[in-house]
Amino acid sequence: MLFLQRLFSSDKDYMRNELAEIEGCCKGILTETRGLLQWDWDNYVGAFLATFGSDKAQQVNTICERYFMSQWDTGSLSKIPPSVLAIAESLGGLRSSQRLFATRPGEYALAYGAWWPWGDGKTISLRIGLVTHNVPDHARYEFFTEFCGWFTPQPEESETIAASDQP
Repeated sequence: MLFLQRLFSSDKDYMRNELAEIEGCCKGILTETRGLLQWDWDNYVGAFLATFGSDKAQQVNTICERYFMSQWDTGSLSKIPPSVLAIAESLGGLRSSQRLFATRPGEYALAYGAWWPWGDGKTISLRIGLVTHNVPDHARYEFFTEFCGWFTPQPEESETIAASDQP
């Protein structure tokens, strides 16, 4: 019984370490895109969405490359890990000029960034989502609650943001 408790405790610690890595990625992106991007929840995909003009593409791309461990496009699909390939497939696959960023695929979770240029050549959508696997339901709920909390401005942040928008 003690062995099982240690095993569960070890798994829980490992899950928390993975979540901490994902948190660092997401919070870094959020910090660097504050004032540059507006994040909203995309019910269709189940991820946070920012839509921006192509004039911001290089700046946003640099931020994504800084915080996500890897990225793939149509030319690198043969090297994509199975867990990340499943994300690409769930989003309809990767097409020319689309990219998929990801944190290090862990045993329990990973965050991804889906870079989707629009057909007009002027607009890009970036979705950031969380995927869990091999996680008990209660832990999955905790993961997603924390993940969503990072993208939701806290009251003091909202007041600061609103105050900075005043003329």
